Amino acid sequence: MSGRERGQALIWFAMFTAFIVVPLMALSMNYAHLARIASRLQTATDAACEDAAYSAVDYAAYRDSGKVTFLPGWYVVSAAQSTFWNVLSDHYQADFSPALSVSPDYTAATVSCTSTAIVRLYPLGLPFGVTKTLVRQSTSAIRFSRR
Repeated sequence: MSGRERGQALIWFAMFTAFIVVPLMALSMNYAHLARIASRLQTATDAACEDAAYSAVDYAAYRDSGKVTFLPGWYVVSAAQSTFWNVLSDHYQADFSPALSVSPDYTAATVSCTSTAIVRLYPLGLPFGVTKTLVRQSTSAIRFSRR
């Protein structure tokens, strides 16, 4: 093997590393980040929906009279929003923008929550990013019991 041929293996290895390995590593980091945010968003949506379902019933009226009455919708939405933002209190550090929509359905005794998050990904380490929108849904039953 001559001295000229010895350097060819190094060139091929450097090209393979630069054009195949590094981009794949960058993509895997982006999608791991996306999966972590999707998991946190689902957890926050579930917690907010459960809190809204718990907050929807007027427990004092049910305890005293046995009659099922619901609290105003703004109270339910406020409780859900508070829980949602408490769970995602550090969202600005992970570079995503979450939002929550709460829909109480008193006839079916359920609360439906839909959350969205706009996540900024930076593929291949480029200074400009692409956005990906995540949507998560959760439904909780409004439960009450006489104690």
